[in-house]
Formats: sequence, structure tokens, C-alpha cells
Amino acid sequence: MVSFLAPSFIAVAIGAAALVVFLHFYQRRRAQREILFSNTRLLKSLFLERLPHRKTKDILLAALRALCLFFLFVFLARPLYRGTLGGSSSPDSGRRVFWFVFDTSYSMDFRDAAGAAMTRRSEQAAKGLAQAIRFSFPDALIGAVSFAGRLDQEGALAPANDHRAVLEFASRLNAGLQETRQASWANWISSRDDFNATAGVFVLTDLARHGFTTPVDPAAKRWKGVPVVFVNLAAGDLSNRRLIVNQHEAGAPAEVSIRCYGLAGTAGDISLVVEDGLAGSVLATGRVKDCQKTEFPLKQFFGPGFDRRALRFVLPKDRLPLDDAEALVVRPAAQENLLVIDGEPGRRAGESESFYLRETLRALRYQGRWSWATEDEARHILADSRAADSIRQIWLLHPHKIEAATESFLRDFLDKKNRKLVVTLGPNADKEGIEKLLGISLTGILDGGEGKLIIPTRSPDTASSQHPASSIQHPERWLGNVSMANMREFDLSKVRVDKYFRVRSNGSAARSLLDWQGAQGNSTALLLELASYKAKVFLWTTTADMEWTNLPHKGFYISLVQGLLEESSGPSHALNVPAGQAWELLDSNAWAQAPSAVAPSGRIVRGRIENDRVLLGPLSELGFYKISWPNPSLAPGADEPARVIATHLARESAESDLTPAAARDIKALLGFDASWSVVPFSDILTDPRKSVALLKSREFSRPFLVLAFLCLFLESAVGLWKTRK
Repeated sequence: MVSFLAPSFIAVAIGAAALVVFLHFYQRRRAQREILFSNTRLLKSLFLERLPHRKTKDILLAALRALCLFFLFVFLARPLYRGTLGGSSSPDSGRRVFWFVFDTSYSMDFRDAAGAAMTRRSEQAAKGLAQAIRFSFPDALIGAVSFAGRLDQEGALAPANDHRAVLEFASRLNAGLQETRQASWANWISSRDDFNATAGVFVLTDLARHGFTTPVDPAAKRWKGVPVVFVNLAAGDLSNRRLIVNQHEAGAPAEVSIRCYGLAGTAGDISLVVEDGLAGSVLATGRVKDCQKTEFPLKQFFGPGFDRRALRFVLPKDRLPLDDAEALVVRPAAQENLLVIDGEPGRRAGESESFYLRETLRALRYQGRWSWATEDEARHILADSRAADSIRQIWLLHPHKIEAATESFLRDFLDKKNRKLVVTLGPNADKEGIEKLLGISLTGILDGGEGKLIIPTRSPDTASSQHPASSIQHPERWLGNVSMANMREFDLSKVRVDKYFRVRSNGSAARSLLDWQGAQGNSTALLLELASYKAKVFLWTTTADMEWTNLPHKGFYISLVQGLLEESSGPSHALNVPAGQAWELLDSNAWAQAPSAVAPSGRIVRGRIENDRVLLGPLSELGFYKISWPNPSLAPGADEPARVIATHLARESAESDLTPAAARDIKALLGFDASWSVVPFSDILTDPRKSVALLKSREFSRPFLVLAFLCLFLESAVGLWKTRK
């Protein structure tokens, strides 16, 4: 293979070939000569005189052509059997060391036609190669590594006669441990002290291009003279397709597409099956044409009693896919009705939360239905039980008077999950009605002044006494999908608050989300979250006479409204997690014990509690994890705690690139002068000693091509040799 050639050998070979062509045309050039014969008997004499020399020339040409063919055969075939042109089995550098490198990327969990993962192929190839090494190099040593992102597993070097350690190492490997890179093992092996004794490396991989995206350390590129054999486990009857499912919103149709690699012509119609992820029953079937996109309306999979469902999208196995499943957990579509009750509809637009709330809803293109009503209009809406049951959020802005019927409805509203109440106070607010409804105490209206807004860190006294919180809140999330970092981008050092209420909770848990600190050092909470109800309750204590017309403050207020709109009263945890990440709960209150989960392979994953957050994972396997809660009553959404998590491969992850690696990718990994070859998995099953012979010949095959070109050169020289006249 050309891949075995160094640049110097290539230059010599090209020069020799060019010289042969030149001499050939030089010999056949036309020359006008005039030879006069007085008698034709001279022709016969001339032929008889030159006949011995012609026989010698023909014999030399035949011998050179035979040598040329022999050298070409040796170069292309290389030694295939033990002892053939192989020399001694013990190199000068010491005992031979062979390394087995096992691919543990996510793609190694893909299935073949028989339904076996490619990790199984990896075990079969390792077994055959280990036996061939024992036969050809009985005094050799064998080691094994996996090229995960961090090489923390190493198979101890063992004699070739006892290669069971390598096979046990291969059987313990699970695909999808973490994102993997080919550069990891290349750097690791080349930096070992015994690298000079390395006789060869077998890389058992699917040769997906995602493993070659990270370059090798230039100081570690010392692979010249050390043969590397890539065993392509994906070669053969695999069609190399990838199923992709995108579901952007709960209850929305799922967009399904199939990416195809290396297929000749069109792929045709591909069958697609939707299964219940836990029961395994078939829910729907469809077809995807020529690797294009199709859609499945997910609402058809929800009947009575289903608040969420685990679905698996499967390509039937007769299509021989590499990736035949995509798992996700979906919720049914819910109508998110929002009711804004404005107690002071006559306030100026520049000071009214109602104005900014409506503007924010329009700017965010709020997907649910929302209505704006006065207190009188709200009483008629809430009296309609059907309309009232569809309301998920209520924004009570400056309530002037909370009637008995409204109070009764709001109490029932607060006792339901998946509900949210936001209350803003004003100078004319019904102070007694709010205190009675929320179980708090409000001071009279206090005078504010110039000051600044502060986003407080999570206070330890609001956390569980058994698991105190960190003094630093999680930076990626503050309220809803609004991060603390984004809120701090606003200049909030000069804010004027004219009036505000001070809140004292009567035994109910409260957490401040936004503080105002006056110039005299007085501080108060402007935004509180009350945690004594099943519903989410937020209380805005200022009279909203801030200078919101100031553009930076207006932008801050819109972000604040966005966070309140997105803050969910249901389970805040995601049920679909990218593989390799941990399942994380940010809103935990009191945790006696973290949950555990059963991975798709049956492995137990233990959860942990860190800084008032519950972490489960990292979840490295693809598929469904079944969650077990030690105390379901303490689980988030205790009435319906999460029972299953689906993992998927992040689309932006390099691991999703299944395109076969090209020769330039391998050269970039090992260097241009490195000796490497690619052997299909089927050849290993047929004759593993053939691949071992590639390592055995090492640099021995390179000179044969040069010798073949030299023979061609000598043949031309002999052709130019003229016999005596």
C-alpha cells in the first residue's frame, strides 16, 4: 500500500519510473540510415553472427522481468506466514510489545445485522489476534488500553502465552463511557518508556471520523517505523445510517430524519417504528423516503392517565442500521392559559406592570393563551369552572380588593400543582386581603430613595438543615431560563425606589430573588418566592415607581418578567438529557437521600447531593434510565415523580459524526511517515495471522518496490545494449 511509503522512497520510485519511460522512447526513436548490401548473403551472415548475443539479451530481459514481478509481489503481499522473510522474532530493542487499543465511543454500541453491538466484534477480533500473536511471537508481551477521553484503564502487560487478561479487559468495556479521541491512545503509548520495544498496535475501532478531530501532541509523533493496524469493525454488511429525532416543544410533532453514509444510489423507503420505551409495544409505524424528514404527531400516543410517556423510535433490523433507536420522554400538549388581573387599570403606562407584562408577552411571542381583565371582569371569568380550570398562571397586579369568591378560588388555586401566582403590591393594594391569602405580614409603605439592585446568593437558612446550600448560587440558572450572569450585565447601580413594603413571613419559607439596597445601607427584598404552597408563588413588594423608562432598567424588567413567565411550578428537571451529562435538580428543598437509577445495561447509578442540588450521573449510556426514589414523598412533583430519563447524543457533539475516516485523517493522527494499514473485520475472522504478518514485516516491504523499479531500469538498459556488428 502507498501508505507504507516514506517520501524518500516515493521520490526514488517516481524518478526510476520516469527514467524507464525516457529510455524506452529513446530506444524507439526514428533514425534515417542507408545500408547498402552488395549481396543478400550478408543478411544471413549478420543474423547468424548476432544470434548468440540476442539469446543472451533475451535471457537477461526474462530474468529482470521475473525479478521485477517477484519484488512487486513481495511488496504488495508482504510476508503472510510465519518465518517468511520475517527474520528473527526478537528485535534488537528487546522483547516485542503489542498493544490492543479498544474503541469505547458511543458509536461502538451500534448493532450489526444479528443485533450484536460492535463491542462484541471487538472482543472477537481481539481473541483471534491474540492467538495469532501467541503463535508467531511466543515471547512477546501484550497490553490493552481503551482510548476514552482520559486513559485511566490499562491492561497490564502479559505474556502472549497468557492473553486472558486482554480478553477480560475487552469484556469489561462498555460503549459510551464518554466522548473519545484517537489522539488519547496515540499520545499515551508514544510517551511510554517502553515505546521503543513496541512491535505494533492493533486499533479495534469503527473508524468513525469523530475520533480523529483532536490532533496529536507534536512531541508524541514518533510513529515512524512502528506499524499500526486499524481493524475496521464497521466494514461489511452495515449500511451506516443514523436516526435523528428532534422534538422542540412538549406535545409538538416530532421531526424524524435519517442520515445515510456510504450508500450507493438512493436509500429508498426506510421503515420506522414508534414503540413504548418501557413496554416495548408498537404504537405506530411509518416510512422515511430517501433519508429525508418526516413528522409524527405525538398527541396520538397519549390517552387517559398519561402525563408523560417514554417513546423509542426504531429502524427495523432488516435495514441493517448502525443506530437503530432514539429514546425520548414527552409530555402531552398542555394549554398554558394566563390571566392578568389588573387592580389599577388606570395607571400610567410608564409605571404599570400590566403594560410591561403585555409588551413582554408580545415580544416573547408567548405560545399560550393569555387574557387581561379588571377585577370585576375576573370575577365573571373565575365563576366559569371550565375556564377557571384551564388557567395555569395568574398575575394579580395591585389588587384593590380581594373578594371572598376570588379568595376562595385563589386558595384552591394555590393548593394545586402546575400553577403559578404572581402578586405585585401598590400603594392602594388590599394589604389585609394579601396577608390573609398568603399567610404573611406586611409593614406599612416605606420610603425608598436612590440605591442599587442586588441579585442575592442562595441563603443557607433557606436550604435543608441536613444539606446546607453553597454560598454561591448555580451560575447557569436564576429564574426560569434567565441566568444570573445575563441579569448582571445590566447596570443596576443607580436605581430609585420610591415606595416599598417590608414582608415578614409567618412561619412560611421565603426566598429573596432580588434585593434593593439604599444609600443609607438599608436593604429589603423586592422579589420573594414563597415556598409554602404546591403552586409557585412570587411576591413583588415595590410599588413599581422605579424609572423603568430608563432603557437599561426597562431591559432588566423585561428579563425579569421573562424569568417569571418561564418559571415552572411542575418538575423543573429535564427528562431528556444529553449522554455523558448528569441529571441535575436545581430546585430541591429538603432531601433526605438522593435517587438512584438503573442504566440500560443494568448498571446501577447512584445519585449524590452537592450544594443543595441533586446530581444523578453522569449518564453515559444511550437509552432509558429507570429512576428509583428512596422517599417518593420528597421527590419533586411528589404526586407524579419522574420515573424515567431518556439520554440522547447531543447533535453538536463531535461523536455524532459517523463519516468514515479518510487517509488524511489517519496521517494527521500518526504523521506522514508512519506505517499503517486498514484491515476489515472479516479478514480478522478469516485469517488473523495475516494482520500479524503486517507488523512482522515492519519496514521490510518498502525496499521491494524500489528494487522493482530498479529492475525496470536495468531492463531498459539491457534493451539498449547492442550486440557487435
